[in-house]
Amino acid sequence: MLALVLFAALAVIFTVVTVQHIGEKEYVSDSVDGLPPVWVISALLVLPCLAFVAGFWLLFMDTFRGPSGPKPPDTLPRSLLDRLRIWRRAH
Repeated sequence: MLALVLFAALAVIFTVVTVQHIGEKEYVSDSVDGLPPVWVISALLVLPCLAFVAGFWLLFMDTFRGPSGPKPPDTLPRSLLDRLRIWRRAH
């Protein structure tokens, strides 16, 4: 649960940084050739954080799943012919 909240917070932070600084040129990485701007890096980090959030959410929801033991057998046969055969044997 802690990892879920942590990665969700990181996704929100990276999204805010991306939206707030999109297109601005005020970082050191903007003046260095070959490095992408910070908003590009933060935009690329949003998707992995959201993937981790989805994975941890699925793990969290899986903890509430009941035991998956064998299912009880049906009390009545499925087909009408089987029901008629059983009734004929009983009477």
